[in-house]
Amino acid sequence: MRPQGTAGPLRAAEATLARALGSAPSARAAVGTAAPARCARRARRATFAAEFSARAAALAVAAGPSETVGKTPPTEIENMTNGQGLLAGKRALIFGVANDRSIAWGISEAMHQQGAKLAFTYLNEALERRVRPLAESVGSELILECDATNEAQVRDVFAQVREKWGGLDILVHSIAFANREDLEGRFIDTSREGFLTALEVSAYTLVSLAREAAPLMREAGGGSIITLSYYGAEKVVPNYNVMGVAKAALEANVRYLAWDLGPDNIRVNAISAGPIKTLAASGVKGLRSMIGEMAERAPLRRNVTQEDVGKAALFLCSDLGSGVTGEVVYVDAGYNIMGM
Repeated sequence: MRPQGTAGPLRAAEATLARALGSAPSARAAVGTAAPARCARRARRATFAAEFSARAAALAVAAGPSETVGKTPPTEIENMTNGQGLLAGKRALIFGVANDRSIAWGISEAMHQQGAKLAFTYLNEALERRVRPLAESVGSELILECDATNEAQVRDVFAQVREKWGGLDILVHSIAFANREDLEGRFIDTSREGFLTALEVSAYTLVSLAREAAPLMREAGGGSIITLSYYGAEKVVPNYNVMGVAKAALEANVRYLAWDLGPDNIRVNAISAGPIKTLAASGVKGLRSMIGEMAERAPLRRNVTQEDVGKAALFLCSDLGSGVTGEVVYVDAGYNIMGM
């Protein structure tokens, strides 16, 4: 039985449909008995299109005014976030903010804007004076001292995160260091001590932090770990030297950690960002010329910013990146695809 009040519109719709179908050219009329097969196919398409359009028009008339008229249907992203942000309710621990020009700070701002709760670490008292005001500006209640090469301090940080939050969803590793003298001259002259320092700080700390983060993420049903790399991990960049080797190790860490932690729904990825003027990058000789060359040669003809990296981090740490792990994602305006 038709709902009361719809008979009139339905009859009108049926009449419209009948007229449309009656005026639609049939395959026989359009082709003729001796027409080639190609014309026949075209005629059948024409008939189908006419019938489809007529039926759609009839259904629209029959439906009458809708409660959703004038409203934009929710997108998949809006359904995913309930309008609260891509990271609403997520808990993120950030290692590596040094000041407001740090890539890690750009990532932190993007996550905060999308609803994440943030916790921060700082290396020492000198850096605390820079990090604490930034952390407080985004409402952070966990601002903890931690030398990531000190296992006891690392364990203490994650213990405090567990006590405060009960779990963890996101870990950001933005830690790297090499002695300045090992970033100049020839790579072959790298000291043993300098080599080991660069590898421990820049690569092994990801393993250490991931090991402590994994139980908290497992209990939360999964999580996302991201780290920061650079093009010098795969190609020779003058004056990057031992740091390039450390970043290559870091990227290998990402793949092996992704394999280990995948069964727990913990994803591990790296972002390979183009050169950005940060405190850490200031130790690389010739940084200014590198930035200038990238703006000239990259397909987008520009440099990248903290905001660009922050957007990529949002993708990787949100449900939008739920199927991505073990990857190195380039955020370098396309520079990495170029040859000579």
